[in-house]
Amino acid sequence: MYAIRLISTAGSRFGARILCGTALAAVMMLGSHKAAQAVPSYAYASLGFTNFKLTGLFNDQGAPLPGVTINSATVLMTTGSNYTGFAPGGTSANGNLASGVDAAQAFSGSGVPPAQNTFTQALTASSGARGDGLISGALAGGATSNLVAEGRLTTPSASAGSNAGSSTTLNVQFALGSNGPVDLLGSAFAQLLASVGNAGDTANAQVSASFQIQNQATGAFVSICDVNNPGQCSTTIAPAALNTNVSTSNPAFSPSLNSPFPNFHYTASLLGGVNYQLTLQDSVTEILSTTAVPEPGTIAVLGVGLIGLASVARRRARR
Repeated sequence: MYAIRLISTAGSRFGARILCGTALAAVMMLGSHKAAQAVPSYAYASLGFTNFKLTGLFNDQGAPLPGVTINSATVLMTTGSNYTGFAPGGTSANGNLASGVDAAQAFSGSGVPPAQNTFTQALTASSGARGDGLISGALAGGATSNLVAEGRLTTPSASAGSNAGSSTTLNVQFALGSNGPVDLLGSAFAQLLASVGNAGDTANAQVSASFQIQNQATGAFVSICDVNNPGQCSTTIAPAALNTNVSTSNPAFSPSLNSPFPNFHYTASLLGGVNYQLTLQDSVTEILSTTAVPEPGTIAVLGVGLIGLASVARRRARR
C-alpha cells in the first residue's frame, strides 16, 4: 500500500503534477547547493584616532610637566582571532606614552593573512579572521591609533564560527602639584560592515571607546566635561559615534556604518596633591557564525525518491 492514496482520477493527476514539481525543485536545489554556499559571512570593524593628545601632564617630548608626578604609566594592546578548525591566534604587547605600541596581528583560518598593520578591508576574497592594532607617536604631542577586526567565514556548518578583535588599555597614575585641568583632544573615525550569504547565518561588527579619571583616595570618578558642548559632563566619556555596532542574519540586508567623530575635546578639573588614575580603553570586535545546510547527498536522495513516487502516481492516474 502506498503512503499516499489518490482518491480520484483528477486528484491523481493533480497529485502527480505536485510530486513532479517537488522532485524538480529538489534537483534544482542540488544544482544550486554549491552556488549558495559560495557566498560567505563577512564582518569588518575599524576604529582610528588622529592627533590624539593628553594635555596637562606632559610636555611635547613626553616628559612630565613641572609639579606633575607620574606614579605609573602603561599601554597594553591585545589582539585575538579564532576560526573553526584552525589554531587560534592572539598576542599582547606593552608600549609607552612616548612611542606607542605595536601588537602583532592575530590571524586564524585557511587564507593568507594580510600584511601587518593593514587597517583597511583585506579579507574580502579570502577565508579567515584577524585582529590588529597600532599606536604611533607620543600621546603628549599627538598620537595616531588604529584597531581592526575582520572576518570572512566560508565553512557551512552549525558549529562553524569566527571572531577577532583588538583592544587598547592606557593607564596613568599621577598627581598634580596644584589645581589644574587635564584635557583629552583629537579626532576619531569608526567603520563597520556586516553581511551573510544564507538565511540564519549571523554577522556582527562593533566598536567601543571610553575615558575615565578616578580619585584613588576616595574611589570616586571625576566629572569630565565636553568643551564643544558646554554643560555636558559625565564620569564616563563614551561617545555614541564610537560605541556602536551593526549586525545581520538576512542575506538581503547588509548594514554598513561610517561614523566620524571629529575634533573632540574633553576636560577635567583636578586637585593638586591628589593621586588620580586615568584610563582610556578602546576595542573592535567581529563575530560570525553559519548554520547547517542540507548535504547534497540528502537532497539527491530526496529528489530521486520524489521522482519515483511521481512516476507511480502518473501511471495510476492514466488508469
